[in-house]
Amino acid sequence: MKLTTKQIQIIIVLVAAAILVTVGIVIGVGKREKTEEVITEVPEVATEDAAPEVATSEPEPEPEPTLTNIAEQYLPNGQELEHQVLKGNFGLWQNAILFFYKEKDCFQCRWSGKVLIPQNGTYKQLNLPDFNQFDNETVDNIKIASVMFTNLDRDAQNEIIILNEGYRKGPSGYSLFNTAVLDWQYAKFGEMYKWEAYFDENCENAECLKEYIGAYQNFFGDFKVENEYIVGDLNITLTETGQLAGSWDAGYGEGHMCIVDFYIDIVESDWVRFYVGADDKGNIAFLENGNLEITFDTDMSELDCGYGHPDVLELQKK
Repeated sequence: MKLTTKQIQIIIVLVAAAILVTVGIVIGVGKREKTEEVITEVPEVATEDAAPEVATSEPEPEPEPTLTNIAEQYLPNGQELEHQVLKGNFGLWQNAILFFYKEKDCFQCRWSGKVLIPQNGTYKQLNLPDFNQFDNETVDNIKIASVMFTNLDRDAQNEIIILNEGYRKGPSGYSLFNTAVLDWQYAKFGEMYKWEAYFDENCENAECLKEYIGAYQNFFGDFKVENEYIVGDLNITLTETGQLAGSWDAGYGEGHMCIVDFYIDIVESDWVRFYVGADDKGNIAFLENGNLEITFDTDMSELDCGYGHPDVLELQKK
């Protein structure tokens, strides 16, 4: 059948339309697949209901108060701290706090002190008595040089030892030192005067005080003779005038007696010289086992001990 020109034109239009539809479908499918691939690669976006996670940290604890912080809470108005605030074992207490203070901006002032005793999360206050220091008339108080706690009187408690530095007034002035010794006595602190006289002006620093304390603790006490053919006792104590002194009372041989009172001069913390009157008579050495060794440097007949007395004696602590 022979097609007319018009029919041929219609067929051409229909075929072209079919091709266009087919191409469009293919392109559309391709676009959709490509879009789906892109979407699957996009990360999930948080919704309004899901709050983003925020990094958190524990709050830092409050710093522990220092000894100075604690002391300042108990400082009287118009006063300022003098010397380092200390914690230690003394009197009846463990870990008590000790501090000293004076009037603000005052150069020539006397010092006061307080003890803070831990009690139910707070502190009980005890005032120190007016302790040994310079008068600011002939000698100015300069500073508290050192403070320590130790047992001097051989009870169960440590005492407070305070070394004060002063300066002699005048054009040719010079440094001076004195020592206060405070002991807990029943219901309050009190001074130990013979100990204050013992340290006197001889000590200028904490090392000196420790050496004197060590000497006393080494030599204080009662001793007996360990040597053969001699029987005797020796004692060393601290006198009311602050002097280490002793007596030697012995018998030896046939009717020989030796009775000598003496005082000792500390040379180092482990040995001393002993004197009878003004005469240097010998050396007393402290031994490792707590005993003493006496070396007499003079003829014992000069001490009314007779002849034949041993020159060297070892004594055992009672």
